[in-house]
Amino acid sequence: MISVAPGTSKSWLTGRTAGRIGVDVGTRMLKFAQCRLTFGIWKVTAVHVLPVAANQLADAAGLSRGLVGESIAGLKLQSMGFKGTSAITALSSAVVTPRLLDLPDGDDDDLAEMVREESDAPATSNVDFWRTRPVQRGKNHMAHVNAVVLPEQPAEGCVVGLEQAGLCCDAISVQSIAMARAVELMAPGDQPVAAIDWGATSPLICICRNGQAEYSRVLRNCGLKSAVDAISADLGISELEVAQLLVSFGIDSSRNGGGVVGARIDALLAEHVQRFQQEVTRTIEFIQQNQPDSVPEWLCLFGGGGTIAGIAPHLTEHLRIETRSWELEPGQLDSRIRSLEFQSLFGVAVGLSTLEADV
Repeated sequence: MISVAPGTSKSWLTGRTAGRIGVDVGTRMLKFAQCRLTFGIWKVTAVHVLPVAANQLADAAGLSRGLVGESIAGLKLQSMGFKGTSAITALSSAVVTPRLLDLPDGDDDDLAEMVREESDAPATSNVDFWRTRPVQRGKNHMAHVNAVVLPEQPAEGCVVGLEQAGLCCDAISVQSIAMARAVELMAPGDQPVAAIDWGATSPLICICRNGQAEYSRVLRNCGLKSAVDAISADLGISELEVAQLLVSFGIDSSRNGGGVVGARIDALLAEHVQRFQQEVTRTIEFIQQNQPDSVPEWLCLFGGGGTIAGIAPHLTEHLRIETRSWELEPGQLDSRIRSLEFQSLFGVAVGLSTLEADV
């Protein structure tokens, strides 16, 4: 099922709640995280990341043919500090993307039927929605809803694959909901924030506020994979080596000790970063024109893009809006992972873990 109404279950005897294992199924990487609620404070207790098998893409076709199971075969999460087997997952925006709809207001059953009709979803798909803003009053009462369509075969392939790692996935949530929750964990507040999962193929921008996702859009033709592929081909190095260069030297590599290689990375990366900036600007301009009270105060980067050295100040300068990579305070991390690096990779999985909880 798609779960869009997060809740928690708290043990009043111990003051602790164990979150489910959050699994962020990206097109190139699988990210795992688990949190624990201790006396009202969520702490991350375990994380893990692994690449999708055989350099493949975990898109709808890949998930349908069992790529998750192939990627995690033999994985023993319990040996890495994870507790229990209950899991909650979200598929990438290449597979599931929320769509904002304005519909005549009605009860949930009426809205669900209208969402399915508007989405032209196959009968076997799971369709769900959540309201984003108060109903407009006037001659025609309109409800603003985010609608999501979950294709049956990719979802089933993901759930079956996770079972091969001993996980019982009893909820599939939405990437934007998990990002909104993660932003709230990082910086609580009622100001609108643009959360961006800058991943391999289909970056997703989500305007969120008070832990709720209000509007989402896929940023076109600016996934990290195209930049990584270009650098890999030009320098004759592996994808992993490119990633290491980006986290070590990053944007403006030639000025960060990258030398001649850094200068070449700058040249190759510039076009892709500029395209990303254009898509972000286009989205914010749309929001300014159509929903001015939702213009973001700052940007929060998730995913591989958030790990690029120097990317946050670069985007702050060029987009003229404060940009930060998603990161928690040390006190929000268990002592065993207090020095965790590249936290933006795990933000969605952390958000997922806090959406649902077991005693």
